[in-house]
Amino acid sequence: MKLLLAITVLGMLALNVSSQAIVCTPDICRNAKCDESLAETCTGVIIPNSSFCGCCPTCTTFLPPYAPCLNVNILFLTSDFKTAVCLPGFICKNGKCSPLIEADANVTE
Repeated sequence: MKLLLAITVLGMLALNVSSQAIVCTPDICRNAKCDESLAETCTGVIIPNSSFCGCCPTCTTFLPPYAPCLNVNILFLTSDFKTAVCLPGFICKNGKCSPLIEADANVTE
C-alpha cells in the first residue's frame, strides 16, 4: 500500500514538473474549453480563474476537520480537474486537516 502511494505521488510530481514547462501566454485562454456545466455539477465552491493559466473556473470541495489530505500542489492541463482542500481555518498538516494556528500562518496548502 505504501509503495502504491509513493508511486502515485511520484507520478503526480512528474506531471507537475512537466506542466510547469508550459508558458501561459497572454492569449492562451482564447482557445480554452471550460466546463460549461460546472454550475450544475459542482458540489462544492466554484473558484473563478483557478484552472491552469487561470482560463477557467474550477470546483473546489472542502474537506472536513481532521480529514486525510495531501499537501501537494499539482498543476493539470485540464479545466475539469476537481480538487479538495481543507476548510477555511484549517491546513493540511501531517496528512490531515488540522486547525490553523498562528505558527502555521506562513504554510500554504
